[in-house]
Amino acid sequence: SNAAEMQAVMDLAPVAIWIAHDPLCLRITGNKYADEIFNVSRKSNISASAPPGEAAVTYKVFQKGKELKAEELPAQMAASTGKPVKAEMMDLVFSDGRVITMIEGSTPLFDAEGRVRGSVTVGSDLSRLLHVKKELRESEERYRELVQSSPEAVIVHSDGEFLYANPAALRLYGAQSIDQLREKTILDLIPEDERAIIAARMKQGAAGERLPLRETKLLRLDGQVIPVESIGGLITYDGKPAMQVMIRDITERKQAEKELHDSETRYRRLFESAKDGILILNADTGKVIDVNPSLLKLLGYSYEE
Repeated sequence: SNAAEMQAVMDLAPVAIWIAHDPLCLRITGNKYADEIFNVSRKSNISASAPPGEAAVTYKVFQKGKELKAEELPAQMAASTGKPVKAEMMDLVFSDGRVITMIEGSTPLFDAEGRVRGSVTVGSDLSRLLHVKKELRESEERYRELVQSSPEAVIVHSDGEFLYANPAALRLYGAQSIDQLREKTILDLIPEDERAIIAARMKQGAAGERLPLRETKLLRLDGQVIPVESIGGLITYDGKPAMQVMIRDITERKQAEKELHDSETRYRRLFESAKDGILILNADTGKVIDVNPSLLKLLGYSYEE
């Protein structure tokens, strides 16, 4: 009954547990988690010290690139020395090509007379965790490269203190390095008439709100004011919350808008002051789009008519 209860507990454990049933570790069996790692049926002997033909699986064990002999494995070391073996990382390489990274530690088991009768080994499969870490690291590298090469200015700040600026941001601010920007705060480089609004947006961002796209202005280090639009949000930077802001220089767009407005103003003045009557029609429908005062006077109509 006690053995059955112990087996049930072992099978529920979210770690691999192996029991060496003899001092020479000729037979080692594992719990459900362990058998799934080795891809063997329940109660299978997985001992690397098993007599020829008795082991249910073939595998090699590597630690720091060195292949371990059977007697150097944690279970065998604990049983042969009668001392615990501290947990260390190792790679299990199976004949089917699978490689599983484990962290394993062992301790000897003693009989009533104090003689070693085997050992118990506990291990955790780190493969998935290491894979996730690898993917995360690669994702971070791709993101960092994307930000570094982005034509849009990207900055990261905490409470208005510059933490990071990509090359495009350094050019936008007229800085040679991030150290130059760190001598200032975000608000130092905002024109006075915009500072209250930007300070309020910074508080919203720090509270976790996504900052929508908004036109504003910033000051370059040389004092030049340039029109920009920015959008931002809260991120984790070096393990701490920070604001990431993307900034776009809209100087050319603003200049184009001004030139268009000036052109439309000149056209309107010419249109309305012309002594000749001018009528503008929709080419498809023939509907009147606009008419100047001279034509209205000539025809005797009001603009609304």
